[in-house]
Amino acid sequence: MKKHWLSITTAMVIASVVAGTVFANNPIKLIVDGNVIKTSSAPENIRNHVMVPVKSLGEIIGAKVTWDAKRQAVLIDTGKEEEKLRIEQLEKALAPHSAKEAAESFITSYKTRNGALLHAILAPDIRDKRVADEGGWVIGVSSPWVSSAAIQSEKQVNATTAEFLVNFQMATSEGSEGPWLLKVIVKKFDDQWLITDYGDATDSKEQPLSFNKPNQKLDNETVIRFAAEAQKRYWHISDGGRMPDGPVSTFKPEGSELNYRFFGEDLNTKEKLLAYLEEIYTKEASEKFVQDKLNGKSIIEIAGKLAQVDADAGSQLFWKDATVVSSTKPNEQTNVTYTLKVPVGEDGFETKTISFVYSKEKGWRLSNSPEAIR
Repeated sequence: MKKHWLSITTAMVIASVVAGTVFANNPIKLIVDGNVIKTSSAPENIRNHVMVPVKSLGEIIGAKVTWDAKRQAVLIDTGKEEEKLRIEQLEKALAPHSAKEAAESFITSYKTRNGALLHAILAPDIRDKRVADEGGWVIGVSSPWVSSAAIQSEKQVNATTAEFLVNFQMATSEGSEGPWLLKVIVKKFDDQWLITDYGDATDSKEQPLSFNKPNQKLDNETVIRFAAEAQKRYWHISDGGRMPDGPVSTFKPEGSELNYRFFGEDLNTKEKLLAYLEEIYTKEASEKFVQDKLNGKSIIEIAGKLAQVDADAGSQLFWKDATVVSSTKPNEQTNVTYTLKVPVGEDGFETKTISFVYSKEKGWRLSNSPEAIR
């Protein structure tokens, strides 16, 4: 069989193999990463050039080496084209098909420090640079890490662009490091939604609203932030709560024509649902909302676990961009009502009224039904 040799000084081989060549009297050894490699024929020193069988070198770098007798050529197939196609197909499969899916995948990429996932959901013109800036295929550093994360707000800018505020709770071995907010911009590319930009928003006015502050001042900014938080919570409940493993299966209770699904772990009991609502609403408004849902069978309780009708809905109201028009204060110490101008759709507005009640233990709470802010 004809032997094909390649000089060990060839730049391509040196760069690919990163090997050390050790000279001895006889025979010459090829040592790669500390391991002696057996070649089909022993390396030879010819005119001060160490010649190594190209097939052996090809196998070391995972390439397929063949001899083309007709062209008198050694063919080396590194498999890079096949690998490129495989990666492109994987990224195509991972590409989000909705704006919210893109934001959720962004959260997953940070929580798992997965640079490959981040690469797949970024727009082509920024993906290489942004992944490199994040540290490559393993994002960031081991500490602090993301202990939990959630979409804090969502704004549909237009038919092809959405903005999300993502709240990452950071932690170290010594405890919480507090929130880290990132604004994420998502745009539609054909049938995919990809991230075109993201950046730190920790110092913005969109930081999470703090509850249980008896001395909290109820100014116009706080009123709007209360309303935005209330909307976020309404749709979190409507979506069924936190479901890290994706949507749960549906079922049809005996005697019902409707399909239901169980709530996620964070809202799956009446106590959890009420506690979630009472962080921002009065106890009375929270209890009435839940009881009305139970009476109307849009929420049911089975063996202590809550389920809701399997349905999808949405809102075009942008409460976080609302402006306060006026306020009435029958008793400014304990009761205040605000009139807000709330953007709807791309260029519309609706006038809404929301009311607050003050308690010494918890501070200000919304007294409207949660149905009023959605």
